[in-house]
Amino acid sequence: MAATTADIATTYSGVHQISVKVAADAVIPVGTMVSVNASGYAIPAANTSASNDVIGIARDRVDATGASDGDKEVIVMRHNRFKIKNSGTAALTQAHMFKPALVADNQTVAATASESNKAGTLVGIDNGYCWVEIPG
Repeated sequence: MAATTADIATTYSGVHQISVKVAADAVIPVGTMVSVNASGYAIPAANTSASNDVIGIARDRVDATGASDGDKEVIVMRHNRFKIKNSGTAALTQAHMFKPALVADNQTVAATASESNKAGTLVGIDNGYCWVEIPG
């Protein structure tokens, strides 16, 4: 699955929210996983070395195209369980329960990935989706 540029509806239950300054030129769609870069600015989660572990799910869409680091902020939901798409090629299974779910792209988790950026802990599997607990 490829990263999305469109807003998506991510199911969640009870959540904590924080505001995080966004990196220059980052576009973060609603409902997608958010990470931070080496400078601590929010970016879309990705299976790249530039991305770090997931800090939460974007509550709002933020487009920082043409902006400088920190000019915009995104509200990030965290410290709960979120329903996130399961990879079609490196799917998480029952055998992965309570183990790390890794970032495949900003809307998908996987059992394996070329980078080891953690989305959170797998706590459930539901028809092509995973319930991932993202700490806070």
